[in-house]
Amino acid sequence: MPRTQTNRRPVLRRGKIIVLVALSLIGIVGIVAIAADGGLMLDQRRRVQAVADAAALAAASDMFKNYPTYSGVDTQGTALDVAKSTAAAMGYTNDQKTSFVTVNIPPKNGDHIGQTGYVEVIIEYRQSRTFSGIFGSSDMPIKARAVARGRWVPFKNGILVLDLTTSEALKANGGGTISVTGADIIVNSTDPQSVGGDGTGATIQVTDGNFVFAGGVKSNTTLIGPTPLHQDTPTPDPLAYLPEPTLPATAIKVNAINPNAANAKGYLDALGLQAKDINGKVYVLDPGRYDSMPNFNNGDVVILKQASADGSGIYYLNGSGFTSTGATIAIDPTGATTGGIMFYNDPLGKTSNGINITGGKVTINPPSSGIYKGISIFQERSADVPLSITGQGGMQITGTFYVAGGTIKITGSNSTTLDVIGSQYISRTLESGGNGKYAVSWQVDQTARLRQLQLVE
Repeated sequence: MPRTQTNRRPVLRRGKIIVLVALSLIGIVGIVAIAADGGLMLDQRRRVQAVADAAALAAASDMFKNYPTYSGVDTQGTALDVAKSTAAAMGYTNDQKTSFVTVNIPPKNGDHIGQTGYVEVIIEYRQSRTFSGIFGSSDMPIKARAVARGRWVPFKNGILVLDLTTSEALKANGGGTISVTGADIIVNSTDPQSVGGDGTGATIQVTDGNFVFAGGVKSNTTLIGPTPLHQDTPTPDPLAYLPEPTLPATAIKVNAINPNAANAKGYLDALGLQAKDINGKVYVLDPGRYDSMPNFNNGDVVILKQASADGSGIYYLNGSGFTSTGATIAIDPTGATTGGIMFYNDPLGKTSNGINITGGKVTINPPSSGIYKGISIFQERSADVPLSITGQGGMQITGTFYVAGGTIKITGSNSTTLDVIGSQYISRTLESGGNGKYAVSWQVDQTARLRQLQLVE
């Protein structure tokens, strides 16, 4: 009989399964290593970046705080110390083993190499291996970099009108001329007649700047300068970050001085005046708090001591207002005090307590240092009391007029001597009156500054 063949499965040789399992384990361990160590690296990368950002911002904040003194240079090394201490507090101690913290002021890499007011922080962390140790024993480097800036910089707005909806938010009455040199005129109002006036022949002129309007221009207003640019979004208040001055504890009483008095002579001599030429009083005022203030009149001489007298130069008008009609007003001309002055006006809810200066020879310069550098008039933000200044050919007032909640009312002069009335206006609305002319002369060292405190890389 023929043999019957039986189907038999092939028998694996002893040891093959062990080899296959071993080979599979390598792949499995590799996948686990990638998942475990890769996840740890991603998590650590986020941490390192967050710390670099925080350290850079901390250093930038220090530079911003000290910018009025050191202009963005880390002269005292405080920004460097703050960056490293911030990183250390978050677990990256620069021990040169597992963490390395490098702070460059100014940056040595990227888009801001060598620029003052900028700080670069580079953090490297050495992540130890877990399952990936089968591929090597060295630590895995994780690096992050951040650049931040902390600066106060000038902004080239000659006139900025903040109101968003008012008709004739920038209003030029009569046939006068507003002349702005070296900066822009910006009007946020979207009204079809956001720029206009009541007269015929009113002129608004820009030299070396632009008109930037959100709305339209009334037909009887003449613009001299480039074609207006249109802005779709309003320009925010650039000084919203500034704290308002603190009210001094003690008020100062104003005392008049006889022009023939010995303590008046030095001031009069410095102004080129003699006692016999003065038919009013002499007032020598110190920076500080004023709860009441006399009205100054034609023939009076008002001397304003400057910042070095008290370290601030701030005249805090605490419901007193400041009114002058024809008086001579000058910051200390003797050189005994220096540094400029700033009027801070808090009307305390009374419409009569504004700043009103009409005519006279007026010479005022803003603080040359400190957080209020470049600001000659600062009104409490919620106050809607107008700031009113009328020139008569003898005004040389520089600095920023900041009246965020109210109207700035300026009237120029028909005199052949063009009044300089401020270097920059920031107000809710602006109104120019009469047929006179005046100049807003923007100057980099005589205007307020914009805060820049942010990450940039």
